[in-house]
Amino acid sequence: MPKSILLCTVFLMACQLQAQSKLDSINQMGFEHYQNNQFQKVIDLVHKSDSLNMQSFDLLGKTFVKTGLYPEAEAMYQKALEMNPSSLKSKNELASLYLKMDEKNKAIDLYKELVDFDPTNAYFHKRAAEVYKSIGDPVNALVHYSKANELNPKDIENTLDLSELLVDMQQLRAADSLIEDQLKNFPKQSVLLKTQF
Repeated sequence: MPKSILLCTVFLMACQLQAQSKLDSINQMGFEHYQNNQFQKVIDLVHKSDSLNMQSFDLLGKTFVKTGLYPEAEAMYQKALEMNPSSLKSKNELASLYLKMDEKNKAIDLYKELVDFDPTNAYFHKRAAEVYKSIGDPVNALVHYSKANELNPKDIENTLDLSELLVDMQQLRAADSLIEDQLKNFPKQSVLLKTQF
């Protein structure tokens, strides 16, 4: 390889690294502003950047959610997903946003994708169950609460949600059995469970 081509390649790589470093710095400062509830500073900082990456769009999405600008947040999460269509974080954030926007069908579609992609993730099952329950589909809610409970039996909140759903579905023995198993398997949580019933 001629020396001039090698130098050009090294120069381009150095420029790319410098640009990425600058973008990482902007994202880090933006995240610090976000943690300090300085949302306008986040928006101003990120918008001043020459280029944005997926993390920038996710950060803007979270910021717009916090400020109640839901359509803007949706647009940012969509841009993040255009950059990385398999981003679980962006899909989860967008699904949560859809719940806030009362667009439950869109939320459930995303949770289905998340569960299909990672069927061992208890959180995704739990969130899917919550949406199914909210749209009046107790059968699918039961499937996902049960799976979440199987994957993470120590999640007391999920256990309580599952037992409540079982009671709503008139499956009282199953609800009692679930609570008894929880008390037997995780006795330290018995105080929490007993206060709920």
